[in-house]
Amino acid sequence: MTGYSFGDTELAAERLHVLDAVFAPTTDALLDGLPRLPARIADLGCGPGATTARLVDRWPSARVTGVDTSEAFLTAARAGVPAADFVAADVTAPLPGAPYDLVYARFLLAHLPDVAAAVRAWVAALGSGGVLVLEETEHIASSDPWFARYEAVSYGRVASVGAHVYAGADITAAIPAGIEVMLDRVIELDPTAGEAAGMFWRNLATWGPDAVAQGLLTEADRHALLTHLRGRIDDPTRGLFSWTHHQTVLRRA
Repeated sequence: MTGYSFGDTELAAERLHVLDAVFAPTTDALLDGLPRLPARIADLGCGPGATTARLVDRWPSARVTGVDTSEAFLTAARAGVPAADFVAADVTAPLPGAPYDLVYARFLLAHLPDVAAAVRAWVAALGSGGVLVLEETEHIASSDPWFARYEAVSYGRVASVGAHVYAGADITAAIPAGIEVMLDRVIELDPTAGEAAGMFWRNLATWGPDAVAQGLLTEADRHALLTHLRGRIDDPTRGLFSWTHHQTVLRRA
């Protein structure tokens, strides 16, 4: 599989915790609708453990296993979520510890070159009646030129490793035959400028120099964009984005 194109530094970990706070209502509403209490859960691409902590808090009696390739992220996750197990593994290979009652992945397909193959592998890790829960961005556009510029660079950064940052658009076609589709929907989001900027500037600060080296923007552009985004973190303005979010729940019969 490819490496994580958004990095695994301390700042990258911080961004994932900020992202988790922004998407908490969306994720909690999705998990509220699941059909049964899972006993064994896999959190794929768990990063520093923000999503793992959310799953542990929701199902404290379940055995939750976080899976990631980054030792830096796993070290942080083990320290932050001692109630969970963590394993270093490739999420595109057969999952260790399978079968699971719940396999959860949020914003992970966006970093994998073959969405359909990943979904098939994760369905294969489910036990009878187990569910696969996916959350991915479908599309982001902004009327704000600064946010639009960031999105263009972010898209190019992920595309450079052969993946699609808007992987939500690829999920429906990737659903394997014979699997029960419990939910497959696209919802509209309306984050504040500050919420978006809080995620975006941390991303740009992490991989911005690499993006410059790739020719995705100049150093002067990177500095100007980073400065602007950091200056927007307290901006409460809404209505700047057309932001669609894909949520899917698949059950193995």
